[in-house]
Amino acid sequence: MNYQYRFGNSFASATKTLYQDGGLRRYYQGIGAALVQGPVSRFGDTAANAGILALLQSNSYLKDLPSPIKTIFASLCAAAFRMILTPVDTLKTTLQVQGAGGTAVLRQRIKMHGVGSLWWGAFATAAARSWGIILGLLP
Repeated sequence: MNYQYRFGNSFASATKTLYQDGGLRRYYQGIGAALVQGPVSRFGDTAANAGILALLQSNSYLKDLPSPIKTIFASLCAAAFRMILTPVDTLKTTLQVQGAGGTAVLRQRIKMHGVGSLWWGAFATAAARSWGIILGLLP
């Protein structure tokens, strides 16, 4: 899907191109990063929600905050945790789109723009995710 999004190909065209680029293994570029990112980000979401709600409940001044305010705090902490994982997502997406040469693309990007370039888009992603949770649009 990331390959299709980047290059604007149809499913059939993308599938054919990816297969020609490396056989069945090409479909699984980025799987290592995905296997780290998925569970760790879910853990972070759960820990942030449960942890922040417990922390707020244990504070005599904050325990009486309205539930929507508590949800906003928890959502912001979950978003911050996901921002920490942005380089893993960057690696995963780059490998999915560029294939085996993706690591070279990232090395060049870091050389040109610095290590901070691995976090490009982190604030926008966190904001979109946080507002989706707050508004009840995302789990």
